[in-house]
Amino acid sequence: MYSELELGGQVYPIKFGINAVRLYCNKFDITLSKIGKFFAEENLTLDSVLYLALYGLKDGHRVAKVAGAFTLTVEDIADFMDEDPDLPQKVISTFTEQFDSKKKGSQMKQKTKRKGKS
Repeated sequence: MYSELELGGQVYPIKFGINAVRLYCNKFDITLSKIGKFFAEENLTLDSVLYLALYGLKDGHRVAKVAGAFTLTVEDIADFMDEDPDLPQKVISTFTEQFDSKKKGSQMKQKTKRKGKS
């Protein structure tokens, strides 16, 4: 499942699945276990938000099976942020919602498995 994000008057799918998170972790040399702390401790730089958006949009494009190649660049994302100063917060909120829902789903599965073993 993916969300949608309006950029420059056009709606784009955005998804922070494992692939997007993998690309982001590799780019900024952080581990998956530390990604929550990375955001919680306000370590975000402009580049980190730009790349977070880029990788989420790239994965959204793939998952939504949008026709054609994904062509947005980090510079394009920066241009969209010039037009919409709230865009960084929208991207972070979307990431947080999608990432937290995955964690909650995983925790629920683990609790269900534990109850079944009792």
